[in-house]
Amino acid sequence: VLPNEQHLRRISDPAAGVVEHLDELARGTGAQPPHGAWPLPFVYESDRERRRVLARLGAAATVDDLITIFHRQIADEAWTYGLLYDLKAGNPVPLPTDQARRVAEYVGHCVRTLGRRGPVAIVTRNVEALRSLLNCALAGQRLGLDVDVFVGVHEAERWLAQQQATRRDS
Repeated sequence: VLPNEQHLRRISDPAAGVVEHLDELARGTGAQPPHGAWPLPFVYESDRERRRVLARLGAAATVDDLITIFHRQIADEAWTYGLLYDLKAGNPVPLPTDQARRVAEYVGHCVRTLGRRGPVAIVTRNVEALRSLLNCALAGQRLGLDVDVFVGVHEAERWLAQQQATRRDS
C-alpha cells in the first residue's frame, strides 16, 4: 500500500513479475517507460472510497487481460463501481469480431449472475480504435449498460461521477 493512499491498491499481473517495478514507478524511484509505451499488459487500481476502478491497458493487453480485470473487480466486490479504462498508453487496435463477442458474452454472463455493473468509461486517442469502441459502447447501451467512450480522462471522470451520482439518487 502506498503512503497516504490506504484505499488504493496497485495490482498488475503477478505472472509478469512487475509489482515491484510498479511500486518504484509510483514512488518515482524507478525507471520510466519509453515515451508512449507502458511495459505492462495492464495496471489495476481500486479506490473503495470513491467506488472507482482505473484500469490502464498497455500495448501488450489482450482479451484475456480484460477478463482478468473483470475477475479482479468481482473478487474486490467492485462490480458496481465506476470503471475507467485508460487505453491511451496502449495504442489499442480494434478487437476482431470474435474477441469482441467473447468479451460481450462474458460481461452478459456476469450481469445475469451479479446484477447491474457500474458505469464504464473508455478513454482512447487512437482514431482506428475509436470507431470500434464507439460501436461496442452503443451495443452495450442497447443492452442497458452505462458505457461511453472519451478522448480525455477528465471528461471520462466527470461522466463517471455523474453516472454514479445518478445511481445513488435513484
